[in-house]
Amino acid sequence: MSTVLHTVFTMNCYPAGTSRATEGPRSWELSSRAIDGFCTALLKAGYQPTLFATPECAGAHGPLLDDLASSGVEVGLLIHPPSLEGAKLSKHFGQLPEQQQRKVVQTSVQQFGDRMGYRPLSIRTALFSANDSSFAVLSTFGFLQGSLSNPGRRMVKQGVAWTGALTDAHYTSATDRLTGGTLPLWELPVTSDAIQERGGVAPDLCIDSHVVQTWHRPLVDAQLQRMSSAGVTFRALCLYTRNAFSYERADDPARTNLEHLITYLEELESSYQICPLTLGAAHRAFHHLQKVSSGV
Repeated sequence: MSTVLHTVFTMNCYPAGTSRATEGPRSWELSSRAIDGFCTALLKAGYQPTLFATPECAGAHGPLLDDLASSGVEVGLLIHPPSLEGAKLSKHFGQLPEQQQRKVVQTSVQQFGDRMGYRPLSIRTALFSANDSSFAVLSTFGFLQGSLSNPGRRMVKQGVAWTGALTDAHYTSATDRLTGGTLPLWELPVTSDAIQERGGVAPDLCIDSHVVQTWHRPLVDAQLQRMSSAGVTFRALCLYTRNAFSYERADDPARTNLEHLITYLEELESSYQICPLTLGAAHRAFHHLQKVSSGV
């Protein structure tokens, strides 16, 4: 029986046309096309992506997100304090003390719920910004799974410090973002090669960056070898992008990368059983594997 390789495609959905979110698209129209094009391409290939949307993005794209959710796409929350309505913050999540983090999460959850009609269960913080209080704060608000960490990344001005972080899926710690713990909040790190970190940036599976043949494929090959050598039982790839690229256009470089990644994963099927999952489904698969392994 071939080894199962769980594969999670994600997109961070920022507000459009605002200096408070320079990572976002120029317009809401571009944002809509990016989200729809990304999800349509993946759904056609048999993958169910996960979107992380700010409350502002949820408000602007509610009907689109509802339609995608009905097709199997998961819609979670992206926390981005500088663009949060009413927050008046310039700092990123990992730069905030615990009490301010709680206020930001409470406001974000409430605004997201008001616009989408349900409480999000999956979470990511913009730019992967977090500190040692973050997982405990997020767990308190009922989040079940997250993808906050980017092992090897270190950007002090953004509150990002993932040097030494766990590379594979794990339950989180209430006091240390870099280690595992007993919180019910499960974490799936973005796939990266922390050993290759240079200047605070480690190579990772950012879909819209670089070229698949010379960047993503070698990175995946190295991580699969690492997982095999380390005897990792739950093997997973987590890829990410944002809603600022023309995924609806076949000639857009980001869309080209996405198609090449899908083709590459098809090639891996000779050695692995590719299991496409949303973040929430990946958590459930991890939990099931743990129960089976422990004989429960």
